Amino acid sequence: MSREEVISIIKSNSILPDSKFGQNFLCDDSVIEDIIEISGACPNSNVLEIGPGIGALTRQLCLMNKNNNSDMRIYSVEIDKRLASFLQDDEEISQYSKVICSDFLKLPQDLIDCSIDYILSNIPYYVMTSIIKKLIIDYPESKQMTLMIEDDAFARVDAKPSTKQYGPLSVFCSNYGIVRKEFVVDSSRFYPAPHTTSCVITLKKRIDSRIISPDYYDFVEAAFSKRRKTLQNSLNEYFARKTPSVSLSDALLALELDGRVRSEAVSPEQFVFLFCMLYQ
Repeated sequence: MSREEVISIIKSNSILPDSKFGQNFLCDDSVIEDIIEISGACPNSNVLEIGPGIGALTRQLCLMNKNNNSDMRIYSVEIDKRLASFLQDDEEISQYSKVICSDFLKLPQDLIDCSIDYILSNIPYYVMTSIIKKLIIDYPESKQMTLMIEDDAFARVDAKPSTKQYGPLSVFCSNYGIVRKEFVVDSSRFYPAPHTTSCVITLKKRIDSRIISPDYYDFVEAAFSKRRKTLQNSLNEYFARKTPSVSLSDALLALELDGRVRSEAVSPEQFVFLFCMLYQ
């Protein structure tokens, strides 16, 4: 979908991009093709797309379905009623994709009636953490997530222990799978152009990854609630609400970690071990 096509669609349908939804429409066919290619989406798979906008990626997925005469099931979740209506009225898209008008963060998991294999999203920057968290919790068995995010935010997604950016998001993403930055997308590839550079990343599920629960995420968030304090001090309030089955000191000892260790020094794998030892 070229810039001219995007502008034509917006004007002819009176769809002005809404800043409150972080709407910047991708308008570069080569970038669209690259995203589809690395996404893993294939015939007879189940695909979830968050924020389809005017359907740049959706249309290509539907075309793939049509050309391969396959049974790919595509679910497109769009928060903007105007855009959802536009997609639902498009025969080429509505024939192969179920368009759901909803805020994804409020979307009940059971509204999608099958397991999801692949996830694609051009994530609005202001809700990146919330959307990735929900995706991992609600669709832990998905094979891969292909996400467009702000380039500067990638450091928080792929941060390593003992770094400033390391926190709940990077722990969660690492627990889910292998994180990789695929390529950078300049702001000129969107209409209207955002003020920041974007990048496409993939999160590929580890074969041995464990299913992550909301309780586990709350545990990790609590651990980072007081970064300057020890892990024990950070978790005191959490333990007051949810009593562990063993002491943290015993769990740390089993991992050969110092009792004064801070959260930033605990690896994603060690967080899983601690949570399982304390609460399972």
